Amino acid sequence: MSGSENLSGRPAVLLEACVESLEEALAAEGRGAHRLELCARLDLGGITPADTLVRDILQGVNIPVKVMVRPRGGDFLYSDEEFLEMEQSVSRLLKMGVHGLVLGITGIHGFLDLERIARLAALAAPLPVCVHKAIDAAPDPVAEVKRLCTIPGLTSVLSSGGAATALEGAGVLKRMVEAADQRLVIIAAGRITPENLDAVVRASGVAECHGRKIV
Repeated sequence: MSGSENLSGRPAVLLEACVESLEEALAAEGRGAHRLELCARLDLGGITPADTLVRDILQGVNIPVKVMVRPRGGDFLYSDEEFLEMEQSVSRLLKMGVHGLVLGITGIHGFLDLERIARLAALAAPLPVCVHKAIDAAPDPVAEVKRLCTIPGLTSVLSSGGAATALEGAGVLKRMVEAADQRLVIIAAGRITPENLDAVVRASGVAECHGRKIV
């Protein structure tokens, strides 16, 4: 969807609802979400959901479903064993017919681990891959966007601009949009609701927004 004005005068924005159950997925679709991001344990920031839940939601909704690939909560610095688990999850979800994957990995200094992200993106092909808010743990999210643009298969980045909320990080999000230069879609996230959606979009220039209460 574009960022042009719709008939109501508000920017036309793709709304991605973050869900962790079939009930939430059905409710979000019913309230007008255009796409879902499915996670388990959102209290931990989201981890890879069970296969049974993925299948149930794929069968139950009529909008695209992206799925989180994350072996645990906490930081985004993963051991070799955890990375292997991520590879296995990517292969399994690809076969299940999901519509996209969401993942992120950092190195010891907080910068994104481009080598491992690229390996997962290649394994996921032809699925679109989104790098999640691991980017907000990096020293400079704008610089990280420029680095991510070099990875084939990456299509989007989810971020709050390094701030606690998307509205607070709108200025950085705007710079991330400019840095992406239409090579990646920047998806705003961070306590976005129908009440503050317009303000986030106008301040950041994003065309897609994500949240638990986005619809």
